[in-house]
Amino acid sequence: RVDLLALSEECSLLTSAAVDLMPANVRFIAHKANVGLIMTLQCLLGWANWELSTSIVQGFRTTGSIPCSNISPRVEPSSAINLEEFLETADAWNSSIAAVKRELPSEDRIYKMTLEELDKGWLFNVGTKADFDSRFGKGKWRAIRRRIIWQPGHDRWRLIDNARKSRHNDAAVLHETIATVPPDIAMINARFVRDLVGAPLTG
Repeated sequence: RVDLLALSEECSLLTSAAVDLMPANVRFIAHKANVGLIMTLQCLLGWANWELSTSIVQGFRTTGSIPCSNISPRVEPSSAINLEEFLETADAWNSSIAAVKRELPSEDRIYKMTLEELDKGWLFNVGTKADFDSRFGKGKWRAIRRRIIWQPGHDRWRLIDNARKSRHNDAAVLHETIATVPPDIAMINARFVRDLVGAPLTG
């Protein structure tokens, strides 16, 4: 039996060292992550995604070459647009996003949920185009349009950052693809249990 609380305490020095290595912008978001425990569990479990703890410390990339998780199926990566091409139309794109004025209930909900993420420490800041131009430089950053969908299965709203429309996806080199669970997984599992038991399932 493994006492996770005791193990977590044993890993506290490793966690402190990992947090010290985080860049300031990553530390702002991830300083509460128990990286030492995550690293230890990765080793104990032989977890394939050995890049996970590194990404927590260095920050997860959204453009450029995205490290493999070693869990999802591999694909032949497509060539990505370079940084110069990515930022060439950035200011025009940012201006088009800033110019959108829509009086929709979904816009209010998106803003409210974004502020909730800010309160949780998941975001640096919210601001205007001028705010971010001042911080990063005009044309040196590229906005992502945010939308929202209702998930009936979870009885909640879910925020979606549309990286395809903003071309962030075009600027990423992906070596893996997402593999979703088929909808008949429940029947497959039930049949597996039935075959294992050797009798029909009841109740």
